[in-house]
Amino acid sequence: MNRKEKNGLVTICFVLVLAACVPSQVCSESFLQPGETSIFSFSLEDGTRVLLCAGEDDEYLIFRLLAADSLIFQYPAVPDSNSWRLFEYSSYSRGGGAANLGMDINSLTFGTDSVMYTLYDEYYAEDESYSDGLRMVSPVGEIDLEGVPESVTGSLIPFRFDYSSLVVTR
Repeated sequence: MNRKEKNGLVTICFVLVLAACVPSQVCSESFLQPGETSIFSFSLEDGTRVLLCAGEDDEYLIFRLLAADSLIFQYPAVPDSNSWRLFEYSSYSRGGGAANLGMDINSLTFGTDSVMYTLYDEYYAEDESYSDGLRMVSPVGEIDLEGVPESVTGSLIPFRFDYSSLVVTR
């Protein structure tokens, strides 16, 4: 099996794992429920949308993976005030610009019994590049889905300051 076939098989396995978790809901056209605020979102090359949002008055935190106008996956399935503690935030920042290989790396990890998800939001001063995406790890392998740069809104940086007391940090 060549590399392309293997990557295709891993992608199919992830889709099957996600399909087993699909709630029977359909999101509104904006993909936000009333009172929700988008914290971080982006599109993937295939048009799939990644959305992380907070409930009204930061009542809950929720992740959604959306295709067209339908919900593929939501975590947690039922958001409540405890949902913030289901996410783990990590960051690393080094200043000094390109000469010091400055960087700002942020990630938010969460998961189910079968798949661990990591949202990432990164900046590298050396080449002034940004990288945003979703990494999924399961028993069948790992896949890294990079966001389309022009589609990124928001950031994970608020977890370092505004939401630091609500999520688990490491």
